[in-house]
Amino acid sequence: MLRVKYLVIMFFFSTAISAQGNDNLFNSGKEKYGNGDFQGAIVDFTKLISLEPENHLAYYNRGLAKVKLNQTESALEDFNKAIELRTDYTVAYSSRLKIYLRTKKYEAALADLNTIIKLQPNLVEAYMTRGILLSALSKYSEAVDDFSKIIEINPLVAEAYAYRGKAYEKLGEKEKAKFDFDTAETLKKK
Repeated sequence: MLRVKYLVIMFFFSTAISAQGNDNLFNSGKEKYGNGDFQGAIVDFTKLISLEPENHLAYYNRGLAKVKLNQTESALEDFNKAIELRTDYTVAYSSRLKIYLRTKKYEAALADLNTIIKLQPNLVEAYMTRGILLSALSKYSEAVDDFSKIIEINPLVAEAYAYRGKAYEKLGEKEKAKFDFDTAETLKKK
C-alpha cells in the first residue's frame, strides 16, 4: 500500500515538474522572440511541441518566429495546426490572413476574414480589412456592406465613410459618395 502511495505521489510530482519545465520552455521561447532571437525561439517552441503536441500556443508562437525569418510556408503550416487544434483562435487566423494577403491568396484571405467576423462579429478591423480587399477585387457592393457595418458598430470611424464613398463612386452612386466623403471630412476635423 505504501508503494502505491509513493508511486501516486511521484506521478503527480513528476507531472508538476514536467508542466513547470514546459512553462519554462514556453517563457524562454517568448523571451527569445522578444529579444530578436527568432531561431532560438523556434528551437524552444519545437521542443515544447514535442512534449505537448496539442499545444496550439506553441505552434502559433513558432509560426510568428518563422514569419520573422521569412519561412512563410512553414509558418503557414504552424498557423494551420494552431487553428486545427483550436478553431476559435482568432489571432492565428489573423496571422495566417497576413500571409495570404502578402502572397496574394485573396480568396483564402477572404475565407479567414469571414471566419474572424463570425467569431468576433463586432471587430471593426476585420470588416475594414475585408471591405478594402473586396474593393480591390472590384466587389464594390459587398464592400459597401462591410463599411456600412462598421458605421453601424461605430459611426465615428471616418475611414469607413471615406472607403464607402469610394465604393459608392465606383458603383456610380455619386450622391451617396459625396455624402460619405463630406461625413468623413467632418469626422476627421473632430
